[in-house]
Amino acid sequence: MATEFKVKDEVYVTALKKLGVVKRLEKTGKFTVLVGNIEMVCSASELKPREALDKSSLKALKGIAKPKVRTKTSEGQSLRVDLHGMRVEDAMRLVEKSLDRALIDDYSSLELVHGIGTGAIREALHKYLATLNVVAHFRLDDQNAGVTWVHF
Repeated sequence: MATEFKVKDEVYVTALKKLGVVKRLEKTGKFTVLVGNIEMVCSASELKPREALDKSSLKALKGIAKPKVRTKTSEGQSLRVDLHGMRVEDAMRLVEKSLDRALIDDYSSLELVHGIGTGAIREALHKYLATLNVVAHFRLDDQNAGVTWVHF
C-alpha cells in the first residue's frame, strides 16, 4: 500500500538517510523534498513517514553520513576540500559534490584549498560560485590566497 504524503510532511529519504520536508507534489506522482538546503524529487518508494522511524533510528540519524574533514571556525562548522594537483574539470566536479554535501549536512561554510599555481582552478571556481543562489558569499582567505571560503 503506497503512503500518501502531503506538503509540509516530514519524511525520511532512504537514499540519503536524512530527514526532509515535502515541498511540492509533482504531476508525475513524485514529491519534491527539501533536505537541508537541497530540493530533490523522490518517488513514494524512496520515502518513509517520519513517524515510521523508531526513537533509536531517529537518534542515530544525527551522526550518519558526516564527512571526515570537519573543522570548527569562528563562523561555525566548515568542510575542507583539497583540490591541489587536480585538473580544472576534476576539481569542479569535486567542488559540486562538496557543495551538495555541505548543504545537506548543514555546514555554515566550505573551505576550498586550490593553491596558487597558475590560478586556473581559482578562476573557474570563482566564476562557478558567482552563479549559485545557495552561496551567500565567497572570498579568498585573508592569510592564504590559495584558499577560497564559501559561505551559505
